[in-house]
Amino acid sequence: MLKTTVERTLVVVAALLMCAAALRAAELHPIVEVESGYFFGAISDGKWIKADETAKSINDETTYRVYGLTQALGEAKGGKSKAEGARCDETFVVSLSPELEEGVIAIAASWNALPRKPKMTDPTQKAYVDAVGDFLETKEIKQPKVKIDNILRVDQDGDGEEEVLISATNYLDKSGSVPMRSPAGSYSMACAASHRWQSEDPASRGRIPSEGLPG
Repeated sequence: MLKTTVERTLVVVAALLMCAAALRAAELHPIVEVESGYFFGAISDGKWIKADETAKSINDETTYRVYGLTQALGEAKGGKSKAEGARCDETFVVSLSPELEEGVIAIAASWNALPRKPKMTDPTQKAYVDAVGDFLETKEIKQPKVKIDNILRVDQDGDGEEEVLISATNYLDKSGSVPMRSPAGSYSMACAASHRWQSEDPASRGRIPSEGLPG
């Protein structure tokens, strides 16, 4: 159920960074991962609120705007958030109806979460594969098997320069599902690249050096 969590998280990050300035004070804006119903949490008055702190505040029949990776898909109604189970009492889910097949993220807000449309990029390009491999090695994963799920290019902050958002996952499980125990070399990651970050320490912030990357 959670095998695409990194991909979804990328969109959450992009949406939050692009839209933080548009938030209205004191309104609660819950965010839900569409495929699994995983409730990330909410934004209120420009601040992030964890799921367990706001779960009881989510009303039944809340209207969500649903987005794919590159476009808005429509609206869906969400129920009250519910705990996943006794073993995951801090994990909450929200059921959405109708289920939009290509939906990735749902946000209960009237503003447009994709004011600048992301563009998909070929995830097999050698420059990106090498950059992700180098990043994983900084996290002490030796000779990583790089499996990039998605690469999105988008101008997150409206400064005229595109950032690159990359998600990569390798659980070393033939079924494609998340194993109970992950063997050495498994990973699920999201990172970003921008030419503006060349003077920083990219690996410490979930970023990769942009030198040598396309664009």
